[in-house]
Amino acid sequence: MTKILLIILLSTFLVACSSQATTPTQEAGTVIVWQRSGGFAGICQRLTINQDGSFELVDCIDEGLIADGTLSPAHWDQVSQILERYGEIQYAIIPPEGTADMFSDEVSIRGTGSATPTREQQAAISEQLAQLASELTLPQE
Repeated sequence: MTKILLIILLSTFLVACSSQATTPTQEAGTVIVWQRSGGFAGICQRLTINQDGSFELVDCIDEGLIADGTLSPAHWDQVSQILERYGEIQYAIIPPEGTADMFSDEVSIRGTGSATPTREQQAAISEQLAQLASELTLPQE
């Protein structure tokens, strides 16, 4: 019963955080939307990447802009590899009860490939996008 209640609460929180989210099917130029929410501090960040390499990272609780611009060639290469491998996919990763940070990820990809990622590959993609979001908050050289 506790697991069910936790899932309902997390789902409600995710819906609240993603009510303003843009998905690839809503915006033609968008190829990736990654959103991470939860944690002890209750964060919610959404990274949107477009076909032209432009990106926007926002705090999806207050819609405040964290960073925007154009991906570096190295970052675009990482994104391109995902887009070339996978087709149009959407998934959510909700951590098991008792996980320390309790971060949940939602990912939408509109790629040109045909592969469907396994759960392990989904987790790896989510972590790769989390790392990218973290790097995008650093001063660019």
